[in-house]
Amino acid sequence: MDLKIEVSEELRQAWPLFRGAAVFATVKNSPYSEELWKRIGEFTELYRQKYTIDSIKEMPAIQATRQAYKKCGKDPSRYRPSSEALCR
Repeated sequence: MDLKIEVSEELRQAWPLFRGAAVFATVKNSPYSEELWKRIGEFTELYRQKYTIDSIKEMPAIQATRQAYKKCGKDPSRYRPSSEALCR
């Protein structure tokens, strides 16, 4: 399989130090796992105790993504970075 990722000229000009990565994997879905969902729930609760909406916005990687959105003319509050949305 030959894959190619292209970065637009607009992004290169707005963010010349941009570096990206991609992860490709074969995933096999499995039936519902009560143990897995229990662990996800525990992790989610710990995450909620540790972070607030405001502290999530202050994470360096999320701040950098929000700045890149702004440089490209996008409002990061309207077009929220996926990493920020997942953390929220």
